[in-house]
Amino acid sequence: SFTAQSGILGTEGWIAPEMFQDHTRVTCAVDIFSMGCLIYYVLSNGCHPYGPPIRRQSNIEAGDYCLRGLKGDDRYTAEHLINTMISNNYNFRPSAHEVLSHCLFWSPSKQLSFFQDVSD
Repeated sequence: SFTAQSGILGTEGWIAPEMFQDHTRVTCAVDIFSMGCLIYYVLSNGCHPYGPPIRRQSNIEAGDYCLRGLKGDDRYTAEHLINTMISNNYNFRPSAHEVLSHCLFWSPSKQLSFFQDVSD
């Protein structure tokens, strides 16, 4: 297994880049990274932001990703959230609370209320 060979916990192709740096302390940001990949996977009907399995982990370490699989009305909102969640710099990733508060998860009535408030 990948874990047995590397000593790194996680599933290959879903592991945050900082997990490969010996000097990095593991934080909740590694889970935010994986969740960002998973949100993209769900919204893109099974695509991975870092490409096919054979290149995924090397693409993750290089920061080479693509979010073109997002479709629909919320694609730009989803792209904004996912971009921050899979940032190679873990300091730039949002907290779990910030993810859940993102406008991607707002109800249509909350979105409308927001736009009415900012347009007045």
